[in-house]
Amino acid sequence: MQNLSGERIDNIVYMGQGEPLNNYDEVVRSINLMRNLVGIGVRHITVSTSGVIPRIEKLAQENLQITLALSLHDPTDEDRDFLVPINKKWPVFEVIESLKSYYQKTKRRVTIEYIMLDGLNDSPEKAHILGELVRDLHCNINLIPYNQTDVDNPFRRSHSKNIKLFAEILKKTSRNKTVTIRKERGHDINAACGQLASKSKSQ
Repeated sequence: MQNLSGERIDNIVYMGQGEPLNNYDEVVRSINLMRNLVGIGVRHITVSTSGVIPRIEKLAQENLQITLALSLHDPTDEDRDFLVPINKKWPVFEVIESLKSYYQKTKRRVTIEYIMLDGLNDSPEKAHILGELVRDLHCNINLIPYNQTDVDNPFRRSHSKNIKLFAEILKKTSRNKTVTIRKERGHDINAACGQLASKSKSQ
């Protein structure tokens, strides 16, 4: 890609094409290749997971200074079971505890990814619950506006005022964690982060 674009690639994110930790060996192998052959620093590499606890524990032993990101999206088991079905196997509290252990081993602050969905996970109550959940976790929190497409689905984008209020409550209840509202790129072409469905046109 660097040869084709003529520009230096200095950040890599593993996400959006399935669960990276389900392809664990190849992901770790490719990280080492990029570090050793391409020269991308591991601190500029992020691996996102939905919460595969055994692989999180294994990754902590690799001595890689990557950033680990959790696709959380809801702080309660009831609603996260719906949004992230893997939660039925590894529920919220257990995943957060595994991230605490990951930090203790690696000393690398993790990232919590949270797609904002109108009327589902964007209430002040959910902000309080999330803040309490991550209060003792060394983390940053990334709030992602939902990339709504024309596909018929039950999800709608949170209103910007609700996202801002959510962020304010979350920062306060989480002991002033860094809370970022992600700046969107690609929403106009249905290619932004936070897109849970694709758009297709029948011929």
